[in-house]
Amino acid sequence: MRGLSIRAFAWLCLVPWMVGASTGAPPTPSAPAACPALPPDALPISGLATGLVVEAGSNTTLQFSSSVLACGEFNNDVTSADCRDRWNFNLTVPTDAISPGSFDLGAVGAAFGDLVVTGKPMKGEGCKKDWCQMRSTGVGWAPLSQGQGTIEIVAVTDTCITGRISGLTGPDFAEAPNFNGAFFAVRCH
Repeated sequence: MRGLSIRAFAWLCLVPWMVGASTGAPPTPSAPAACPALPPDALPISGLATGLVVEAGSNTTLQFSSSVLACGEFNNDVTSADCRDRWNFNLTVPTDAISPGSFDLGAVGAAFGDLVVTGKPMKGEGCKKDWCQMRSTGVGWAPLSQGQGTIEIVAVTDTCITGRISGLTGPDFAEAPNFNGAFFAVRCH
């Protein structure tokens, strides 16, 4: 019986680590009820868990994350308390580019920012939450040049924006995840 308990404890300790440290992307959820459906022929951004819209003056920022976040929670803090791989990225575009149609991100004056964090428990430390090897990299803010990506806005409502991003490459960071695909972004009011 004691051997079974130790084995069970080991599995309980390892399973969350294996899931959290997995390099495979988690399944992408469908668009929230507040949003029009994602285009049926488009693959969603791999690992997308949250899409938010923040409007400020004449600019609109689309915020995307592999973490589940609510309006006002989006940030680029790096902490070892969350020992798993994750990413955030945002696109800031002039608000008049947020209408149905396809737009070259550089041509409309878009800016890009990202944060990519890789985290895993330290060798030999097991499930200790306060021991984590982490690496983070990203771009705080960089203007995009013409031809560095396209955004297609499929639907715009009072509560959400849906569309697709294609051809986007993260400036100055060749190891960034693939941020291309269909998206939903809920408006933060």
